[in-house]
Amino acid sequence: MSSLKEAEERRGIFRRMATIDLRSAWREGPKLSFTLDRIQNITGWDRLFVFKRLDRISMIESGTQEAAPAGNPIPVTELYLMENTLACLKTVLAITRSEVASIRHLETPTMDMAMLRHHRGLRELYIYTGLAIGFKHLVGCPMERFHADNVALDGEFLGALESWKASLHELWLENEKPFGPDQLPDLPALTKLKIPTYPETLAAWKVWRAAHPAVKIEFQGPPQSSSKQPFASIAEIHRDSAVMKVSKGKKVAYEVWGDFTGKSPLPGNNHDLRDWLEKQAESSRKKIKCFSEADELGISAAKPEDIKWCVDALLDGKAGPDAKPAPKGKKKP
Repeated sequence: MSSLKEAEERRGIFRRMATIDLRSAWREGPKLSFTLDRIQNITGWDRLFVFKRLDRISMIESGTQEAAPAGNPIPVTELYLMENTLACLKTVLAITRSEVASIRHLETPTMDMAMLRHHRGLRELYIYTGLAIGFKHLVGCPMERFHADNVALDGEFLGALESWKASLHELWLENEKPFGPDQLPDLPALTKLKIPTYPETLAAWKVWRAAHPAVKIEFQGPPQSSSKQPFASIAEIHRDSAVMKVSKGKKVAYEVWGDFTGKSPLPGNNHDLRDWLEKQAESSRKKIKCFSEADELGISAAKPEDIKWCVDALLDGKAGPDAKPAPKGKKKP
């Protein structure tokens, strides 16, 4: 009798593995869906190009060190992507075209919808991240259901909403900042709306509900940030880099993410820049945390001025005039 693991793998379900090569993972006929659950390094992405279409791809807490291969994106009915590394998220979105996508991404404070720019057939999108941005890339999609736990009600997002008005019938927003009905465009196809209840906007929404009896509106308490559900906002733009304020319950940190290779006069990739910056910060007594992937460098600190110091150091190729080495013979704080 085959083991449960073998039975799952025959069904395209792979769990808790250090690495997997998709080119050799399928032992039997082609699968129309597969699940990768806590796989540290996924390789062989070009294996997916043998499929004309897939029903579902589920990926949970997985990563990859392999760039997305060139090829026409594979049509997928549904994507379920929960807390994968940024590199893994970018790769799977680059090689697919989905109709329904559920994405939870907390590794970086924002998720840019540019990663979904060629998913032109999106009908349903559920985004769980600190702040969803870049909605100009989703203008014109045939969106029917949209759920996001934090978006900026800026021109890009409102323009996307306006472009969805003929098809959008379910909208769920959990924004950390209050907003009233006058801030949204007219959505004539809407049948269900779920929004947070803030005291300063509740009365206006009740008036709106009375004027739109065909829309089922659900009020929920104001969302609370936590380690599992952070909120992010742009604190300021410093030298073309967005300094993000990230709230996780009562804890607040400031972060910046981006590809600094090519922008910095220093040689090397983002991993090299991370190593260099960590040494400069240590000698200058800056308390920071750095993260890097092939095309992203992330920096986190308790103070926004420390983030700006890091950006200046990277863009100038030096630690700045205030950089001083730690005194010898004394412990670093």
